[in-house]
Amino acid sequence: MSADGSPPPGTISSKVAEYLAGFRLAEQPEDVRRFAKHMVLDTLGCMIAGAHTPSGRAATALAREWPLPQARLAAGGAPVCVERAAFANTIAANASDFESVGPEGHMGAVAVPAALALAEWRGATGAALLGAVIAGLEVSGRIGAALRRPSSVAAGGIPLVRGTPHAIFAATVPAALLLGADRETARNALGIAAYSAHLPTLRKVMASPDPPMTKYDHLGGMSLEGIDAVRLALRGFTGDKDAFEGDLGMWRFSGALGCDWSLLESFGGPWMIGPTFFKRYPCILYENTLLIAARRIVDEHGLEPNQIERIVIRPSRPSPGAYGDGRGSSMAQWMSVRHNVAHAICGTRPYSAWQNGEPPPPAVARLIERTTIEPYVAAAGEIAGNYWDGYSPASVTIVTATAAYDERMVDLPRLSEDDLVAKFVENVASVAGERRARELAAMSLQLEALPRAGALLDGLEPA
Repeated sequence: MSADGSPPPGTISSKVAEYLAGFRLAEQPEDVRRFAKHMVLDTLGCMIAGAHTPSGRAATALAREWPLPQARLAAGGAPVCVERAAFANTIAANASDFESVGPEGHMGAVAVPAALALAEWRGATGAALLGAVIAGLEVSGRIGAALRRPSSVAAGGIPLVRGTPHAIFAATVPAALLLGADRETARNALGIAAYSAHLPTLRKVMASPDPPMTKYDHLGGMSLEGIDAVRLALRGFTGDKDAFEGDLGMWRFSGALGCDWSLLESFGGPWMIGPTFFKRYPCILYENTLLIAARRIVDEHGLEPNQIERIVIRPSRPSPGAYGDGRGSSMAQWMSVRHNVAHAICGTRPYSAWQNGEPPPPAVARLIERTTIEPYVAAAGEIAGNYWDGYSPASVTIVTATAAYDERMVDLPRLSEDDLVAKFVENVASVAGERRARELAAMSLQLEALPRAGALLDGLEPA
């Protein structure tokens, strides 16, 4: 696919810079502000819990080698260099794969930790943090959709080259706002960031039953690099202001099969809330329908795990690595859909126990061995949808000694605010106690009134 329809060189960085220069939180629609607070709430909870996972602990240990009084870690303790705080907290947010997906990938796992680190360093308010998150999600999500959606259409599914290099803008944009970059500085920063984005490695990672901790994209690295892009630009370092347009633009060097230029005609509206989904379970987003369907059978029929003789799961988007049984590291457990379905049926709590690298409890291990994966077959009359609209069909059959039960789900469900608060409390209470968890949840939902954004990290004991 060619660059047909591309605007003139420099157009897109100019549009983003203009959007940032004119950004006013008070002018953002109420549903956008509410959504962004949900994103902060959900990502913060995943970040605090994720700091105590194997990958979260490793990233935290590395960040502590840069002790500077700038920004704190979700693992608690003394402040560190702002980039390293964003780096470690992004890895923590993504560690259990429990954070939201969208708009167009794991943007919240970068936008929230990066913006929070910068806001704490600069002594910014909760309102400033909220605005930075909104802008970061908008720009990174819109660029990502422009690059990735044409590839999925052209490939008829997940293309051979896949990733989220656009996640770097989820850090660059908050940094530009919170550090006061002017238009030309912002344009240079976007160009630096475009050249600093990581390789699209999703297909390689998802083919492994025991993948690396970098996962499908090394999001922590892009969080760090996104902030550095702005800090470099503020010191006169130049970037490619024409990085996006034309036949050799970012869509080409990021491995996309084309670019939907219409998505880049304006930033800030219509805002991309729809293609964002919060997760009920700590696993790959498109496995959530499987786990919800399996749990629905168990709850509706009052089944106990020891009554189950056989489970058949039929995902519509199975990754090659997902067929493993979870034996190995915490990452093997994350990747195995059989492992995750078994934990969901058994109701394992805390959720962190799903991916702790230890052998699963006997009841879970038994169900893993009794679970098989078959191809998904669409129901009669089922109309295929787009992944960005939540189309994620799956079906499950659970067999006992006396009956077989079937359940099918087509679309990813939406979580309510009450669901998100409950999830947050469960993630954070084991670290900071239930009382503090509920206080932090309330602060996240009233972010505009928070005098100091860094207060979201108060009361976390060093790990």
